[in-house]
Formats: sequence, C-alpha cells, structure tokens
Amino acid sequence: MSIKKNFENLQNNLNMLIKHKNISVGELARRTGSAPSTINRLMNSTDGNPTLESLLALAKFFEINLSQFIGEQPINLYSTDHKSNSLFQYVTYIPRFTWDTLKTNDLTILEESRIIATQKKVSKQAFSIAIEASNLTHFNQSGLILVEPNFEPTNGCYVVVSKLNAFSSIKRYIIEDGNHYLQPLLAGLNLFPLTHDFKIVGVIIDYHPDYLT
Repeated sequence: MSIKKNFENLQNNLNMLIKHKNISVGELARRTGSAPSTINRLMNSTDGNPTLESLLALAKFFEINLSQFIGEQPINLYSTDHKSNSLFQYVTYIPRFTWDTLKTNDLTILEESRIIATQKKVSKQAFSIAIEASNLTHFNQSGLILVEPNFEPTNGCYVVVSKLNAFSSIKRYIIEDGNHYLQPLLAGLNLFPLTHDFKIVGVIIDYHPDYLT
C-alpha cells in the first residue's frame, strides 16, 4: 500500500473515530499530549506528516493498533467502546445467515439454524455471516462478521451491500466532498458512487478473523 493511500486511510479513520467518540480536537489533544494543530493537519491536510509518537498516542487513545489506524487492518468501530457498559452488559444470540440469504432478501432463513453468541448490544435485526472470498483486503476467508442493519454508516466504516438482490458483498463506505462512495476490497478496483442500484444491508460492527478455523 502506498504512503499516500496509508495517509488517506489514516485521515478517514481519524475523522471517523473523532466523530464516533464525539470528542473535540482540543480535548483529544489534551488527552493524548498532541498539539491541536497536529490533529487538525491529520484531519484536513493532504500532507500531515505525522510523527510515529503522535500516531501511537492517538491510536492508544482510540484503543486500536497502528495497522488499524493506517487502514491495513479493519477497525471494529463499535468495539472501541468496550469500557462502556452499554455495549458489554450481557450475551445476545444472533442468527448466522448465508450470502444466498442476503441475495434472496429473506432474512428468516438461517444457515442450518446456527446461532452466534455476542456480547455486543445489538438490535433484533443483527446477524452474522461467514467470509467466503479468499482475496478480500483486511478480511480472512475463515472469518466471521457481525452486521447491524440499524446503524447509520459513517465515513470509513465497512458495510455489507446488495445490488438489486443480485449479489451481496463487503465494501468500505466513503464520503468525499459530500458525495457517497463504495470502495471494493479487491486489489486494483477503484471506489465508485453509491447509487440507487445498491442497498446498504448493514454496518459491520465486529469481526472475528479466525472464527471458522
């Protein structure tokens, strides 16, 4: 991955995490020991030129690793709140669907009636699904994702999308200049506009990379 692409991912992730945490730049600077000007450059400039020390401090605050921060690994956005009792109060059981289930848009069909336990606080519409493709960036074929249809996607998050009930896939949701795009996870493919042909089935809120091994 190029340095430019890494920085674009970092910039998207930083803006996403700040919005998700609902924290101001000044407060973030105070709690990480970073200069507000440094954070503003990372959020808005194309050449923020951050130091490793500042990146590590920010990543530590958001409770992610550096690879997640620069986009080499996915961020389980809603698991960054694990200290909040609202997300880890109890165990919930959710259905495990197949990709064919999403294709038919019949979310009543379970994969061999399998049920997955999670400590996430999720809606009754939440479900899990196994990763079948072997060439997706950031996601292992043996992994399992947890999808929440009731969450509003934010810039930089991963979503499950369907196209006219023909197929479903994982994409990254991108907002640029007020326009909405989908980024394929296959190497060499460019992002494209989110049109009415596509429906966002849900936001990926958790990922277990070795669930099926």
